[in-house]
Amino acid sequence: MSSETLQFRPAVERAPTRAWVRLYSGKRLDLLNPTPFDWEDADLAIGLARTYRWGGHSAWDLPLSVAQHSLLVLALRRLWFPQIDDPRADLRELLHDADEGLLGFDCISVVKPFLGEAYRKLTEALERAVALRYGWRRGLPSRGSRTKGLIASRRPPKPSTSSAGRDKRCARPCASRISHWPRIR
Repeated sequence: MSSETLQFRPAVERAPTRAWVRLYSGKRLDLLNPTPFDWEDADLAIGLARTYRWGGHSAWDLPLSVAQHSLLVLALRRLWFPQIDDPRADLRELLHDADEGLLGFDCISVVKPFLGEAYRKLTEALERAVALRYGWRRGLPSRGSRTKGLIASRRPPKPSTSSAGRDKRCARPCASRISHWPRIR
């Protein structure tokens, strides 16, 4: 047998790379090539509610979910910037960490550089799909990043309210009034 007729094959055939997640709705989210049609809104809400911030580590008695964090970001933005009355801005605040809810993982910032380019591309692809689905341009500023240090390291601020249950800085009944805060040790 001549060497020209020999064909070498690997002992084990490599399966094509795949990385998908089966979501609550039954849909599959392809993490390597996500599209805006891969999930239902309820899938994202469940993912945000079931994903803990900072891997579950915090000074709070109980872990804070990404959904709770997102609601807090929205409440603080409404408190600090009451002149912004834009439902699209509200949605952007609520979904500023949507990639974490879809991925089911909130990586702490100091670890992200060690995860490398592949992790960055993965989160960017998810962010792009979220931006397309909900109709905003990527890169629009969210006030979310301004609140992360506050939420992570300090006692939460208590909004001042009048007896009518309205925040003094809001003209409407305050959806940003936060009635229950977890205890901090």
